Amino acid sequence: MPADQSGPLEGEHHLMDGRRGDAEEALHVALAAELFETTEAIERVLVIRDASQLSGCAEARLRLEKATTRIIDYGGGDSRKNPFT
Repeated sequence: MPADQSGPLEGEHHLMDGRRGDAEEALHVALAAELFETTEAIERVLVIRDASQLSGCAEARLRLEKATTRIIDYGGGDSRKNPFT
């Protein structure tokens, strides 16, 4: 698809019901963990829309939490209950 036609697909998820499956979420979390694990940056901050997205990604979530210096949840729930900030 040409770059100038990607707009309609932005923000779309792969499953028809608009939700990602646990396996897909785990893959995304694992990829993010790998990026943070391989960087030499001192500050490694992940900004995420909803920290509950990490809940079904046991091993990958632990890797990500270990590899980041901070995870910021900017929505999706009560920020007072956010264990990542």
